[in-house]
This record gives sequence, structure tokens and C-alpha cells, in this order.
Amino acid sequence: AVSDGVAICPTTVGWLVGVECSSHRLLWAHRYARPQPQDTSPRRGVVRVAVGPGGSTVSSINGRWAAAPPIICGDRVVFTPHAESVLLCLDLFTGKMLWKKKRGSFLYVAGGFGDRLILVGTNSVAALELADGSTAWTHACQPAEGRTCGRGVTTDGIFHLPLSSGQICSIRLA
Repeated sequence: AVSDGVAICPTTVGWLVGVECSSHRLLWAHRYARPQPQDTSPRRGVVRVAVGPGGSTVSSINGRWAAAPPIICGDRVVFTPHAESVLLCLDLFTGKMLWKKKRGSFLYVAGGFGDRLILVGTNSVAALELADGSTAWTHACQPAEGRTCGRGVTTDGIFHLPLSSGQICSIRLA
């Protein structure tokens, strides 16, 4: 992710770094995870599929975030480290940790819209204030609507999210 002359680069060894684009100088480095011993068991990375009355569902691997690059919103960097169950918000220019939240039941960050961050969970969509990570609003999907299934898209200030029932949940972000 690049903004205001700063490139944000995640690594596979637990570091998120900010690099000044013009000079290629390292501005900051943030350690988000400590290296873990390698799991050499043959079952590593197995996805379990459970078939029930409503069809099949795939469990997430170790309950982690869906893979995503860092997101820059103004002077904030939001990052969901794959190895950690937290949402990090850092200052773009200094790398200083501004706030951190536990993942909870969220699956991925849909994006930053104005002063808010949109998160998608299994049965809900929520907006967090970028200033402090507090919840601005939450929309719960009703069981009859189905569960969230896939990535949503935003057009004209409305977030459209596909549901397992074949419906589209449309939420006005304002």
C-alpha cells in the first residue's frame, strides 16, 4: 500500500515496515508477531468441511483473518496480520501503534470509507471509528437472509455484500 510518499510493506516474518518512496529509506518498523516454531505435521493447513442441513460450510484455517494487504486511510495504516487475531491501527508516518482490537467474529476488513473502517463477520457488518477503534454501528444479518459469503463491493456510498441465500445485503455506509 502506498500513500503520501510512504510505502507500507508487510513481511512473512512478523514485521510491517514503512518506507519513504523517494529515498527508499526505512521510516519505521513494527513487530506484529514473533516467529513460531514450524509445524511439520502432515495435517498442517487442512480445511475441515462440515455438511449439515443448510449445505456445506468451510471452517476458517485456525480462525485467522482472510489474507489482505495493509489499508491506508488518511494518515492511518490498518493491518490484519494473518498470524495474529488482532486488528492493528498505526500512524502512517511514524509506525506508532494508535489502537488495537481483537478479531472477534470478523473475517476481513472491507475497506476504509471516510473516517470509518468497515469489517465483515460471519453474520454481521460493522463500522469502526478510525480515530479510536470504537464501534460506530453494527448491522446483523438475519438468519433468513443467510450468512455472509464472499467479498462485498461499495458503490455510491452503499456496501453490497453477497449472502449464502443468494441475496445481496446493501448497507448505506453513512
